[in-house]
Amino acid sequence: MRHRLTSSLGILIGTLLIVTIPLQAQQGSISGQVTDQSTGQSLAQAQIQVLGGGTSGGALSDAQGNFTLSLDPGSYSVVAVLLGYETVRVDGISVSGGAATEITVEMTSAALALAPVSVTVSRGQEASSLSAPAQVSIVTADDISRIASTSTADFLKALPGVDVSQVGINQSNTVTRGFNNVFSGALLVLTDYRYARIPSIRLNNYNLHPTTPLDIERIEVVLGPAAALYGPNATSGVMHIITSSPIDRPGTSVALSGGNQSMLRGVFRHAWAFSEKAGLKVSGQYFRGNDFEYTDPVEAAARAAAPAGSKIGVRDFFSSHYGGEARLDLRPWDDPNDNIIITGGLKTLGSSIEPTGIGAGQAKNWTYKSLQARVNKSGLFVQAFLNNSSAGDTYLLRTGNPIVDNSVTFATQGQYNFDLGDRFSATVGVDYSNVTPKTGGTINGANENNDETTLFGAYLQTTTTLTDQLDFVAAIRRDTHNWL
Repeated sequence: MRHRLTSSLGILIGTLLIVTIPLQAQQGSISGQVTDQSTGQSLAQAQIQVLGGGTSGGALSDAQGNFTLSLDPGSYSVVAVLLGYETVRVDGISVSGGAATEITVEMTSAALALAPVSVTVSRGQEASSLSAPAQVSIVTADDISRIASTSTADFLKALPGVDVSQVGINQSNTVTRGFNNVFSGALLVLTDYRYARIPSIRLNNYNLHPTTPLDIERIEVVLGPAAALYGPNATSGVMHIITSSPIDRPGTSVALSGGNQSMLRGVFRHAWAFSEKAGLKVSGQYFRGNDFEYTDPVEAAARAAAPAGSKIGVRDFFSSHYGGEARLDLRPWDDPNDNIIITGGLKTLGSSIEPTGIGAGQAKNWTYKSLQARVNKSGLFVQAFLNNSSAGDTYLLRTGNPIVDNSVTFATQGQYNFDLGDRFSATVGVDYSNVTPKTGGTINGANENNDETTLFGAYLQTTTTLTDQLDFVAAIRRDTHNWL
């Protein structure tokens, strides 16, 4: 019996050995080479990790970028990681027993992956954000869709080099150079190449921008001085809001939001693309909420001494604004970048407390209107726009004195971009603007009759490619003002 058991165990073990040897021989492999996608050069020391099949393993690519992984039959994914390159994953790799599966892993340099966005560092001409002759930060439409906001300034809070100070439930001041304060207008703010400031006081009041978050394609922020292309008002940086074309993005979008302080905001956008040559967009927004309550001791003292019925110290903490914008796009030429665009906007600040350098102001029915027409054709950009401000029943809270503002800004600009050969390009342009303050002496006082300002400027900027990695940029500009 003992002899028979020993013989049976020997036969069983022998059988298992015979079965195991063929199973081991049925393993397959994944072999491949890691290369640079743009140059085709092999990449050594890339970390290769295999996923799937209930197992995991890895290897490093050799000096020629090659690697081999032995695996059981099945379906796998390969992940390649190398410092300075974007991580690559290849899925659905099938391994058969006794066979080698060949793959090629192409990796993209992280430096190239940083520049997928085009920016408009000059009017009507787009360039890579890395090749632009300025330091440019970008906020994309995807970024905007993920940020809860009450004004456009909220989208800039995470950008490096940008200082955003919130001074109310939806009032903010933004600077990129120098110190922020309650009445900062140093940053040049543009919407589709149009000045977005209030004409007479040059205040960047984002509550009076008719552009909605649903309109915005991207926001570009030039952190340094950009006077060569944008003019003498751009010494402290530029914030440029670019809106989307109804031809490229037709359809309807609606957004509703709410929060503390009884905040409620509604935004809509509808765009018709009649054809590849014409489109129309209309958009609008409404905001309401209760602002943070604060007692200014100077106001309180003045209020106590004021006669009955005076507006001194009478604060309305209810905040509201509403408005809309319309845009017509025409592309009569073959090149879709050549276009004619006409835009009009209207925004009313129904009620808001606005900090100033001489105490807060109570804004009541302050209205801002704009009209713009621009043409792009074969490197030529021409535009004209008109901004108008009407302060309504606004007054200063410390004195009760009215703030009168019926100011107007008119500007026209032209720019031409051209190349001479493969290594030289140039941008030449002219600017004209006229600001006519109509403030009834409440803002400019005794200077009311001689404070109309006219600006004429001309500029030239050239870019010479010295090597594949080095450009020489030169710029010159001259401006004349009737008053400073």
